[in-house]
Amino acid sequence: MTRHLNRREVLAGLAGAGVALSAPPLRAQTLSNGLLKPAFISHVGFGVSDLKASAAFYQKLFGFTPLETTTPASARTFGFYFGGDKFISLNPAPKERAGRISHYCISCESFDPVKDGKRLMDAGFEGVRIDTNEANSWVILPDADKIGVQIFDKAYTAHCPTCAPPPGGASMPPPGKGLLTPRLISHISLTVSDLKRAKVFYQKLFALPRDMRTLAPPRVPAFALDFNGQFISLTLITDDVNAPGRGVIKQKAGVIDHYCIAVDNFESARDGKRLQDAGFNVSISTAKDNLIESIMVTDPDGLRIQISDAKYIYDCPTCKAPPI
Repeated sequence: MTRHLNRREVLAGLAGAGVALSAPPLRAQTLSNGLLKPAFISHVGFGVSDLKASAAFYQKLFGFTPLETTTPASARTFGFYFGGDKFISLNPAPKERAGRISHYCISCESFDPVKDGKRLMDAGFEGVRIDTNEANSWVILPDADKIGVQIFDKAYTAHCPTCAPPPGGASMPPPGKGLLTPRLISHISLTVSDLKRAKVFYQKLFALPRDMRTLAPPRVPAFALDFNGQFISLTLITDDVNAPGRGVIKQKAGVIDHYCIAVDNFESARDGKRLQDAGFNVSISTAKDNLIESIMVTDPDGLRIQISDAKYIYDCPTCKAPPI
């Protein structure tokens, strides 16, 4: 099935569908005094109801090497690695909980889970959990809307050198060539109930620009906190029609709405047609139609994956500054 999204669907339905990656910064920005220095988005973790079917889907789409068991072995999590240090984490789950992103992970410079985990606690962050068991080395904590934020050192990948392979024949040889070649995770899109509170949380946690970037035309409340050519997208959810950046998205707060994979040599119309011909459920957005050039693909459990060009930045030419 192929269709072109209209402007409202792209901007509202994608909850912050701006695409930015591997391009020069829009402008020099002063950074916050965040406790940690983010390096890149390491991975996203989500539930799948049929590990083998999901593995086949992602291998066909991106040409991933075989699925690997990640640590800890007791957690039954499995990853597709790309770029050496980035991956997507597939977690077997009941059908009713599949298709949801449970957390995302940012790899940081010179991160020590014990020392820096204690620094986070001392700084007043709540719900900090430090894990150094079973060859793990990370911290996880809830953000202001209870979204799970995991933190690794940039050298840590969560590979498990001794684990058994994934069950059920899910670790299949990759296809000769994937339809698209992933480079990195461009962004993750978060829905928030209080934009100022979310901004303060992330700027206190990470060294991020003091000024957010507006992602979408007026009346679509989606804003970016950029780092190293990637960004965290914050989309305000509110029923207050008089609020600055009025909420227009039919979604609840505290959700990771989607994530975006950046690829090289991308053209939404051409590559969307290729994916459609290969049997994928695809929605296409062209720059001509909507100012945003990307593809949205739905996985076997209904999770949306956005795909963009690794050099494309969406920056609204007419938008006012964010309301805070």
